[in-house]
Amino acid sequence: MAFNELRAIAVFTKAAELGSLRQAADAQGITPQAASQALAQLEVFLGVRLFHRTTRRLSLTEEGARFLESARPGLDRLHRALQDARQDRQQMAGPLRIVAPRFIADGLLWPLLDEFCAAHPGVEPDVRLDDRLGNWVEDRVDVGFRAGGAPEEGLIARRLLPLQLIACAAPAYLQRHGVPASLDELAAGGHRCSGFRRPSTGKLMPWEFAVDGEIVCSQRGGSRILA
Repeated sequence: MAFNELRAIAVFTKAAELGSLRQAADAQGITPQAASQALAQLEVFLGVRLFHRTTRRLSLTEEGARFLESARPGLDRLHRALQDARQDRQQMAGPLRIVAPRFIADGLLWPLLDEFCAAHPGVEPDVRLDDRLGNWVEDRVDVGFRAGGAPEEGLIARRLLPLQLIACAAPAYLQRHGVPASLDELAAGGHRCSGFRRPSTGKLMPWEFAVDGEIVCSQRGGSRILA
């Protein structure tokens, strides 16, 4: 078994504190055999005997007492460093890079971000509004929002909410051109329709409508599309 200096020192200091190698093993989450071997390897490495051993209790030798006095401050500092690192992770502090399309910023992103920053004042949000997909891994993005399919490999995706596109028109437009009575009338070419292009391909998205529980795609061959 390889000699693990840090574990051996931790076993030694805990055994000195509790006066029992078995209790030190329990405190470290290892077997008594592993604790005994670690302590024996430490004594061989140092070339001194650290404990007087009896059937009931351990007591430090003079060399063990001197080693404990030297080793404990460093081990305590290491434990504090580990606790501080875990606490920093729980507190969530530092820059947070966020990428989102513009259409979700006002209605969704800003209220959530305000609430999140109020709960974690150490977070420094860096928000970029961009309708393009981009490469979040290369751009070192921490959190990204997008509409559509799953992102590239290496990212963890979670579906947040469904999005619904609606067809709408200004009242002034409807006064001039009339209100279409059906999808066929809308697609006949008598209306000026604005299309939405997919950021990834540049292709126009079809107009899809829910009719009697089914999705119907509007045939827009004769429509004049303003993209």
